[in-house]
Amino acid sequence: MFTLLLASTLAAPVPKVKPADVEVVPFVTRLLVDDPLELLVTFTNRGGDKVKFANYHVFGVEEDNLVIEVRGPDDRDFRAVAACDQKGSGRFCGTESTDPRVLERKSVPDGGSRSAVARLFDTPDRPSQKMFNQPGKWQVRAVVKLADKELRSTPVDVQVARRGAVSAKALAANPHLMLRPYHSSPLSDEAVAKWKAAAKDLAGSNAERVIRRMLLLNEVAPVESPTCDRRLSDALAAVDKHLEGESSAEQDFLRGRVAQLLWLRSDRLTDAMKHGSRYVKAMRVNTDDGWWMEVKYAEWEKANPDKVKAKAPDQK
Repeated sequence: MFTLLLASTLAAPVPKVKPADVEVVPFVTRLLVDDPLELLVTFTNRGGDKVKFANYHVFGVEEDNLVIEVRGPDDRDFRAVAACDQKGSGRFCGTESTDPRVLERKSVPDGGSRSAVARLFDTPDRPSQKMFNQPGKWQVRAVVKLADKELRSTPVDVQVARRGAVSAKALAANPHLMLRPYHSSPLSDEAVAKWKAAAKDLAGSNAERVIRRMLLLNEVAPVESPTCDRRLSDALAAVDKHLEGESSAEQDFLRGRVAQLLWLRSDRLTDAMKHGSRYVKAMRVNTDDGWWMEVKYAEWEKANPDKVKAKAPDQK
C-alpha cells in the first residue's frame, strides 16, 4: 500500500500540450541590406476542438488574421510591419465567399494546420525605405489572430550584411521587380533582358534569387500561342532542377505558383493539367492557394479519367 502510494506521489507530471502553435520558416536566413524576405508561416491546432481565424475565411496577411513583427539591431521591441500584397489570383478579392468548401477553411480542426507566405520588402509608412535597412541581427515573428485570442511564434534570427555599391545601385534602380505579382502575364523580351541584367548586378543577394525565380515562372506564364507544349516541357524541367537546391519552404511556394500558372494554361496546352496535378500533390504545406488548386485539379481528374491514365511526354 505504502509502495503504491509513494509511486503515485513521485510519478512524473504529465507535460502540458500546447493547444496551438505558430511556426515561422524564412526562405533564407542571410540577407544583404535592403533585400526582400519571404516567410512561410504555419499555424497548427492541437487543442482537441476546432478553432476559427478572425476575419474572412483564408489565412494570410491580406486578411488581417496574420501579422508579421520584426525587431531590428537597434530596436528594443518588436513592431508590426506590413507585408507585400499576395493576392495575385484575386480569388477572394477581400470578400466573403459562399462556397461551403471555402467556408470550412475558416475553422481548423484538431491536428489540422494552415500555412501562408508573407513577403517583406519596403516599409508601410515610408515606401522608399526598405524593411531590412541596416546590417546586423534582425528577428522576425508572426502573430496569428484567432476568433478569441492571438498567438505569437518564437522569433527567428535573420542576419543582414552590407551591400556593395554596384548591387545597391541595381536595387535602387529596380525596386519594382521585388513587388511584381507572381501571377501575371509573360514579360516581353526587352523586359526579360532587363531583369537578367539586374540579376547579374545583384549577384549574391536574395534580390537576385527573387528575380531569377520570377524569370523561371515567366517561362511557365500563360501565353496566347497554342504551340508551346515543347517550351512548357523545357520550362518545367528547369523548375524541377531549381527545386533541388532550395529550402522546403521555397519548394512548396514554387510548386503552388507553378500549379496556378498551369491552371491558366490548361485551355491551350495539352498536358498542363497533368503537370499541374503533379506539383500540387508534391506540396507538403496546407496553404489556401495550394488547397484551392488541389480542389480544382481533383475535379479535373475526376472529370477526365482517360487523361489521368495517359502519361505526359516527359513522364517515365
